Amino acid sequence: MVAAPPKTILETFEKFELLPVELKTEIWGYVSSFHRRRLLQVVYDTDNYSWQIRSDSLCPDPISQVNQEARKKYTAFLDVAILPHRDIIFVSDPKFNLRPLQNAFFTTDNIQLLQHVSLAADVWQGMRHTNHEFPAISLSLAGVLRKFTALTDFYLAVSEEDESEIETASNGYEGEWIDDEDFTWDDRLRELSEAGQLDPTEIAELRLREERRANEPQQDGFLSTIYTLPPLERHENGDLTRTGRADKHLRSLEEEIYIEMTEKPHSTKQGILRLVPIYADSFIAEHAPYFRKDVQLVFRREQATHPDWEPPAIHIRYLEEGEMLSDDEEDVDNWDEIENDEEDEVGQLIDFGAS
Repeated sequence: MVAAPPKTILETFEKFELLPVELKTEIWGYVSSFHRRRLLQVVYDTDNYSWQIRSDSLCPDPISQVNQEARKKYTAFLDVAILPHRDIIFVSDPKFNLRPLQNAFFTTDNIQLLQHVSLAADVWQGMRHTNHEFPAISLSLAGVLRKFTALTDFYLAVSEEDESEIETASNGYEGEWIDDEDFTWDDRLRELSEAGQLDPTEIAELRLREERRANEPQQDGFLSTIYTLPPLERHENGDLTRTGRADKHLRSLEEEIYIEMTEKPHSTKQGILRLVPIYADSFIAEHAPYFRKDVQLVFRREQATHPDWEPPAIHIRYLEEGEMLSDDEEDVDNWDEIENDEEDEVGQLIDFGAS
């Protein structure tokens, strides 16, 4: 019996350039799916008043560097070449909680193509608290996620710093938060009085001060010089409605928070990041179910008011800090540079050793 010839592994396919363009595009798209799912960290640049992807979070994507054909499946997002069906856009900056900055984020080109989005736990919690305190003038978490119209998977990123934030059920993770639009300033004063924190004289002074402030002309803050803010809601006689008063109060808080965040920037994870499963022996394992229940609660409430909405799959993951890029790897995925690259050599199908 004749022995079978030894099997060989083809490392290059020299006739690849002879294939039809449509087939080559599909092959490049197939190969790119083997490259690991990138976690691209998005932060707000207070110097340029714009959202950007941190360059140190860009895990080099070799496929995007080959040629124009290989990039047909890619799209530009915040000047970075991404694969919307593979890469995760990770919003880690608490300034995303500020409505003017959040609205600016959703004007980004190609945002409606994103299929995988992640929020840091502190961003999630901050928006959760804002919507609880101001339900009439702020979007719910699911309301924000519904703006990502192509979203299929949502990842809540938990890190070591988040452990103290979820140690009790008082943060709402047992579902006790109820959107009460009838809760008023008088209700708050009554609570403080019953708790013995204010006497009748102090309550009368605070109520008078609040009434004066509520009808004062709106002062243009710094955020209004960057972004166009809608007018406050008023009655026919010109007085602010309850919603208008709440909106005015929240705007003043957002101004204060923005200035505070600008003077003391938040600490971001650095390097190439990963979202890893939370295993049973992990220090955060006992808290993970509370996060999942809270996300499920938010999604159920949104479905109750928007029954046609199909919520994305929920993933609770631990945020792991990775390696830093070397100098020669920085800016490798800049969209303008790779799109304007005049050298468009014929690409060979090569094993890139994707991880």
